[in-house]
Amino acid sequence: MVLVIFAGIGLLSAWLYYRYENAAEDPRVKGARLLLEQYDELIQDGKFDEGLILLDSIEQIYVHTPCYSESFEMGVIHNNRGSAWLSIALYHTSDSVRKAEFLVLARKEICLSIDCYEGWLQRFDTMTIPEIKKEVKQCFPLQDPELGEIDYQRVVDRRVEDLELAKIETPRRLSVSYSNLGIIQRHQYEQDSAIQSYIKALKLWNRNPSAKNNLNTLLGREAQDESILKQLFPPDRRKPEN
Repeated sequence: MVLVIFAGIGLLSAWLYYRYENAAEDPRVKGARLLLEQYDELIQDGKFDEGLILLDSIEQIYVHTPCYSESFEMGVIHNNRGSAWLSIALYHTSDSVRKAEFLVLARKEICLSIDCYEGWLQRFDTMTIPEIKKEVKQCFPLQDPELGEIDYQRVVDRRVEDLELAKIETPRRLSVSYSNLGIIQRHQYEQDSAIQSYIKALKLWNRNPSAKNNLNTLLGREAQDESILKQLFPPDRRKPEN
């Protein structure tokens, strides 16, 4: 009986916690975040075509939601799309013409992710929390019908937390975009440009395994073992590091 009571308390606590956390989600983009989780699963299973279609749906949600179309989330979408095209080019086609076409598609998306990340950092990196909060409130108009039944202050505070965390994560994500660009440049026979991209990547995050391994390869050094997906897709970290 005691164990049952403790189990019930644990379940109730978990339910209350997740209810509280869900109440802080911006309802306008909640669907995009759920779809992004599905995308990660599809990529892990090697279902790149389905994943790319899902990214289109995710992008449409962010593009049509105020203040998200130029936020760091768009950089994530572009990098993920570029990484998917890159993986297809390198590991899922034996046709040299198709490989070249996929590399062009990948490069376009990776460059878009770099522009997005750099633009976002230029705007938000030096902002204080009060400045970010002021910016966020402009993105949550009270007259928006989708925001009519939310805990307004809780949702605003969560978005501020997300942007503060993004200030830590975005340099690493930008580093991954630069390393992906370097991989593309290397396979497009732009070796000098690839080296410069890897160097930029390592300046942003000196533990970037993809940049390290590919730079070592170009310089004739021994590469370190690392899974393909971990090299192509950015990590989700919570603490700043170089």
